[in-house]
Amino acid sequence: MAELTQEQLLIVNEIVSNSDITYSHLPDDLIDHICCDIESEMSVGLSFNKALERVQCKFGDSGLQRIQEDTILLIDQKYRFMKTTMKIFGNVSLALIGLGTIFKILHWPGASIGLSLGFLLLGLIFYPATILANYRKRGRKNLFLHILAILGGIFLMFGILFKIQHWPGASNLLVSGWGILLLLFLPIWLINYAIQSKNKKETGIYAIGVIGVIIFELSALFKIQHWPGASLMLIMGAILIVSVFLPLYVKNIYKKTDFISGRFIYIIIGISFFLMFGTLVSINFEKKVWPSVSYTDYYAQIEKDYFNKSNLEYFNANSSDQSLKEIHQKTEELTHLINNIKRELIVKSQNMSNAEVDTYLSNIDLISDKGQYAIVDQLFFSEEGEQYAKKLKQGLLAYKSDLIKGLDQNQDYTREIDHLFMLDDSDNEALKTWEDKVFKASSLYTTLIKLSDIDRNIHLAENLIISYHENNQVDVKE
Repeated sequence: MAELTQEQLLIVNEIVSNSDITYSHLPDDLIDHICCDIESEMSVGLSFNKALERVQCKFGDSGLQRIQEDTILLIDQKYRFMKTTMKIFGNVSLALIGLGTIFKILHWPGASIGLSLGFLLLGLIFYPATILANYRKRGRKNLFLHILAILGGIFLMFGILFKIQHWPGASNLLVSGWGILLLLFLPIWLINYAIQSKNKKETGIYAIGVIGVIIFELSALFKIQHWPGASLMLIMGAILIVSVFLPLYVKNIYKKTDFISGRFIYIIIGISFFLMFGTLVSINFEKKVWPSVSYTDYYAQIEKDYFNKSNLEYFNANSSDQSLKEIHQKTEELTHLINNIKRELIVKSQNMSNAEVDTYLSNIDLISDKGQYAIVDQLFFSEEGEQYAKKLKQGLLAYKSDLIKGLDQNQDYTREIDHLFMLDDSDNEALKTWEDKVFKASSLYTTLIKLSDIDRNIHLAENLIISYHENNQVDVKE
């Protein structure tokens, strides 16, 4: 039987080393088995390269890892239990999250329960079990790295859940999760890889990839948190991954092997999908969501101007009605308050003088940083701010009460007024008050639109009161 040379043994050894086989003495057993198989193929006249290719075809793309997996499953009972747990809870949690998402989109009851239960099973059972199984599979090495992976993943998953459910603490969880994974886990993983790897060039390629992923993913965090610089980071991260890392990675793979493995194809597709999805979401959000929302503000202002003009015409023709005059005065006071709030939001967010605000009030698309929310939180809720949320609610409650008093318990008109000013608090612990529901975690852009809607509803309510008085006068004459 043909025997392998020292050079050929080194090639086999490298193939097994690159297959990430870490369990106990399995790498040595596999090297011995592969060498025997190659020698058997060479004994019938095949060259070393042809024999190696035929043996690799027997194993397939992930054959060596599958052998390791089967070995651990046979030997390690706890690992077998964790794998079973992963399969059951993985399927159940994903099914619950999928159904919860559909229910959420269709506004069906039970969406919150499904999403919450799905994320609980995913974050507290499936994900930790997966990381622990990987830890045992790798020979119980790098414990700190696996702990970071568990903590970062759990914080990130529950941050997403809290964000969807509008629960307090979502931002802290997201920042913690992304921070642990991007600023601790990935750099430490790269350092460990660099220490273990003998190929400095390959380490440099992976370093570029890791830096690109960190920048790209941080852009997603910055986008969600409405922090400045998200778009620049998105572009830089995408360029590093696509224009630098991928070409170098592909070139390195071609040098190492003479064929394309399925794993390589999956990596390329995964990276491409990851980049395209993240980039398109960001672009679509900027190009489609903001402009489409701005139409809401535009039409709200047109409707408000229409009702205001109609109301003024009536007041000019019926100036003797004292009760209506008082209503109109309160309408003007509330409108003045809303206008002042909008002006202050724009002045402080854009760092401009009061003289420049009118242009932005008439066209909010001119605002540069539409997504910032800190200024809203400061002016509406902070004790150091103006607490506009509370002031506006108090003004609207008093205004609504005055309107209903003037309706003489007319149920039809009262229902209309109630519909325009739904100021009741809710049973939701996270967003208990009306002001929390409307303005908490609201961006500058959406807050300005909500204020325009409230302003429009005030003038519409005034128009309803005028209509009620006109109908009463007709009834009296008859």
